[in-house]
Amino acid sequence: YPNPFDDLININSSAKINRVIFTQITGQIIMEINNPSENESINTSQIPAGFYMLIIETANGERIVNKIIKQ
Repeated sequence: YPNPFDDLININSSAKINRVIFTQITGQIIMEINNPSENESINTSQIPAGFYMLIIETANGERIVNKIIKQ
């Protein structure tokens, strides 16, 4: 959250997060963060405005995919 967002996006999870991936709609990886801190705010100032997929991979093998918009 929030969605749409500006430069910071917050990720909260009760499960340990192993990896956070931002991809273009085409699947090209734009940004990847391994082992982020729990309940971390992620700075996305280096990626341009647009539509992205946010993929969150947890330690228990769950993969959560969300469509997000950067303003």
